[in-house]
Amino acid sequence: MHFVLRANRGKNGKAAIYVRIVVNKTRSEIALKKSVAFDEFNST
Repeated sequence: MHFVLRANRGKNGKAAIYVRIVVNKTRSEIALKKSVAFDEFNST
């Protein structure tokens, strides 16, 4: 399970947050319906 940003889905300089789940090489993404500024997101 990974948290990823989607810049093309965000508004007002923020990016939408998605959860990406991979099972048996099949990827699925779920929108959390939250957004965050790029500089506030820590991907580690």
